[in-house]
Amino acid sequence: MEGGTHARVARAFLEAASRELENGDELQASEKMWGAASHAVRAVIRVRGWPNGKTRDLDNAVSYLADEYGKPHLNNEFSYFRNALHSNFYHGFLEIPDLEYALARVQVFVDEVLPAGPRLGVDQEPTARRE
Repeated sequence: MEGGTHARVARAFLEAASRELENGDELQASEKMWGAASHAVRAVIRVRGWPNGKTRDLDNAVSYLADEYGKPHLNNEFSYFRNALHSNFYHGFLEIPDLEYALARVQVFVDEVLPAGPRLGVDQEPTARRE
């Protein structure tokens, strides 16, 4: 999947998460939020040509972006999404107010991460690989 496709999937998952939350399906809403965050990061990974084979590559990419753009909160946000939202899909421990708050946080995260592709946009092919 190319960067632009990952970006579109991230946005589609955000919309789906909102619908699932409105319909009372906390588990699906939670997993769609995690999907939105992870696909946003994968969009940047693909565009920049960074390693993309392991879950750790997602964490590394977020760390690179946090450093590059001076946004250290990206690391904590992504960690929360992975640990809380993805886990909630299996264990159902988050309540509706928690998920409503999380949805707003994921929206901000996606909005911050997607423009971090090359300034030309996330639909461009990778131009350089960061080691």
